[in-house]
Amino acid sequence: MRYPLITGQGNFGSIDGDPPAAMRYTEARLAPIADELLADIDQNTVDFMLTSTTLSASQLCYLPDYQIC
Repeated sequence: MRYPLITGQGNFGSIDGDPPAAMRYTEARLAPIADELLADIDQNTVDFMLTSTTLSASQLCYLPDYQIC
């Protein structure tokens, strides 16, 4: 894709060779453009199924290159 969907937040190191911070000091979040991909997810555009562990949560039926339904 042309635009990154995830933006990093925190210390991931520098171009000067400084090491990144520990994992507890870094996080990732969705970029604003990713909201456009999720805008109609509640309009039955994607099939969901119940998960086998809790039977109350749901997950996508189709993942990239992997069909589980």
